[in-house]
Amino acid sequence: MGRRYVLRKLGQALLIVWGVSTIVFVAVRLSGDPVSLMVSDTAGADEVARLRRAYGFDRPIPIQYLAFLQRVVRGDFGESLRFNLPALAVAADRLPATLSLALASLGVAVAIGFPAGILAAVRRNTPLDRAAMMVALLGQSTPTFWSGLIAILVFAAWWRLLPATGGETWWHLVLPACTLGWFSAAKVSRVLRSAVLEVMTADWVRTARAKGLPASVVLLRHVLPNALIGVIAIVTLEFQLLLGGAIVTETVFAYPGMGRLVIQAVGTRDYPLVQAIVFLFSFLLVLVNLLVDLLYPWLDPRIARE
Repeated sequence: MGRRYVLRKLGQALLIVWGVSTIVFVAVRLSGDPVSLMVSDTAGADEVARLRRAYGFDRPIPIQYLAFLQRVVRGDFGESLRFNLPALAVAADRLPATLSLALASLGVAVAIGFPAGILAAVRRNTPLDRAAMMVALLGQSTPTFWSGLIAILVFAAWWRLLPATGGETWWHLVLPACTLGWFSAAKVSRVLRSAVLEVMTADWVRTARAKGLPASVVLLRHVLPNALIGVIAIVTLEFQLLLGGAIVTETVFAYPGMGRLVIQAVGTRDYPLVQAIVFLFSFLLVLVNLLVDLLYPWLDPRIARE
């Protein structure tokens, strides 16, 4: 893996973070005047003008943008209008909860999707294959907010096995993680099934079988290592989707993560907090993509040469 490859990927990552930050800066200012939410109905024009000057909302948009970029470089997104605390600190405080949910959901997706995809490929065109793909289709076609409500109704309200809302203990993570993970497990199993079936027709696999190697050895030594190269991209993409999907799931389960926080921040027009949360989200996604881009040449050196 050459230096030019790494520098090119780093440059692309920085460009994406800058682009997302700029889009968020413009978009949040199109939703209205935040000062109108900070003052009472009886506040006079002088009070409104004083707050505008204090938060810099009276300056032209280009000036606000340049000041915003300077603060972003220093990691300063201003104070949250709702919490009166540094916005980045408020967002970072919820980051571990969202990461825990995304990682637990990814674990559920891999734990279900990998065995289902491999079994469906090995037992192709059997009732086991059809049952696995039918469950995968059901998981892909079910919205997470609906499956989350059903999970709350069955496991929390009827059977009283798990808590429905909150995030104080690991038990509070089970229902939202399974809700998100089941949706992604369906896609992982379908992609892995297709990848395994494609590799199983390769010449080297037929050669391995002709040598008399057991089917399990052929599968573990020759099929899966090659099939997983393409699946890694899907798993990475699913992790990014799980971070985005956490916004809906955290709201359904009242889970105290960044997804629920950004909904509250948008509702109160807390511009600094929205910008800090979106920046953290985009930074995480870009970081994951960068790590995968750097991992690919290690798995397949032909990618770096291209």
